[in-house]
Amino acid sequence: MKPSESQAAERFRACFEQHWRAVHDFLRWRGAGPHCDDLASEVFATAWRRWSNVPEEPLPWLLRTARNHLANHRRAQQRRAAGGHDAAARPSDGPAELAEAAEEARALLAAVSRLPELEREMVLLVAWDGLTARQAAQVAGCLPGTARARLHRARRRLAADLRRGANDQPALSRIEELRSHA
Repeated sequence: MKPSESQAAERFRACFEQHWRAVHDFLRWRGAGPHCDDLASEVFATAWRRWSNVPEEPLPWLLRTARNHLANHRRAQQRRAAGGHDAAARPSDGPAELAEAAEEARALLAAVSRLPELEREMVLLVAWDGLTARQAAQVAGCLPGTARARLHRARRRLAADLRRGANDQPALSRIEELRSHA
């Protein structure tokens, strides 16, 4: 039985209220800067247009859509910068933005920034966005086993990196938290 328009609108409203902050933070932590509001709005506009395709558990779908919108936004910035239209419009580095957004986790963020890109993405999806490894796999477009393997490798690299550094106990305990999400 197809849900009525009012039921769909109510479900969408609940989804928006529950997940707006997570989508906005996802974009902010990945360096969207002043474009976070617009990009998050685009994500939910896409969700509304494709509402019949959005799964019951919408957060991974929303974050994957946010990831795609951010990638499109960065490509547009690069085209404008290359064409001389806006020399200041350049995509920003995710790890540098992360360090600014979470100064209290400086050592961990520096270690995260040194991870290979695919492992870094898993850490961010699990630790910062609060997804499970299975949900992170949906966002990244990979198999759950692949996501768990990337997360495992990232945990090992982060722990080794932090042990070589200042032995930052709060940062090491944050890595331990990642184990509960795998």
